[in-house]
This record gives sequence, C-alpha cells and structure tokens, in this order.
Amino acid sequence: MIVQEFKQKKHFGSLYEPIIFAVVNKNNYIFNYKDIMVETNTGAKRKLVDYRKNPPKLYNKEKVPGNIWYFPRVRYRMKEYVNHPSQKPEILLERIVKVSTNEGDTVLDLFSGSFSLGIVCKRLKRNYIGIEKSKEYCMNGEKRINDI
Repeated sequence: MIVQEFKQKKHFGSLYEPIIFAVVNKNNYIFNYKDIMVETNTGAKRKLVDYRKNPPKLYNKEKVPGNIWYFPRVRYRMKEYVNHPSQKPEILLERIVKVSTNEGDTVLDLFSGSFSLGIVCKRLKRNYIGIEKSKEYCMNGEKRINDI
C-alpha cells in the first residue's frame, strides 16, 4: 500500500511512504474488510442498477480501498499533532488496526515514536505494546495515552 506524502520545494521528493501488508499464514489471517469500506465513486449521476438480477438490485455504494491511500499528513495545528518527525495520522492507523485485528487483540509497535498507534488501539479496544528507544518520546507517549 502507498500513503501519499508531501512535495519538496527544491528537488523531486518522495511522494509516498510504503506500507507492507504481510501475513504469517496465507490461509489463516484477519482481514476485516467490512470495517474499512470506502465510498465507490463511479461518476454516474444516477444510481447504477444490475438488471441481470431478478429482481434488479442497486450496485454496491462501497468498496474495499485499493492500494493507494490518501491521507493528509499531521500538521502543526491539528489536535493530534506532537513534535515527532514521522508521526502518522490517526485515521490511517485506525484503518490498519481495524482491518488487521479484532477487539481484544494485541498490537506490537516496534517504533512507537509519537505513540499515535497506542492511542488508536486504546480507542478501538485493542491491547498495545509500544517500544521506543527515546526516553523523551516514551514519556510523552505515556502521557498522551493516559490522557485519553
């Protein structure tokens, strides 16, 4: 999957950040697609009907998102902003957690940084284990999670 990033001013910068989706067992893994459906944009002004069905049915208005996701990066004046160089938007992390875990599951974050994933996990009733080498980021993250 690709998350669109920002443009550089003085050179060709990276416009995306890759996200790897991997599973241990290709025959047994969680993929809660119904929890992340997005609106289908067909461009049609009228409702699309499948007349092959009896009785005719409306086409789905939602679909599973593709492999390019558009989310704004976290900016200074946003409520979720903390001073961390690679903070991810909570809405992005929420989509990832919803599709790949169930309530009560445990999420392991090896590079916790701003601890945004911990906040999302707490909100979605998932257990969270965060690892961060910076003592400052750990203290800030613990405070953020406890303030929810």
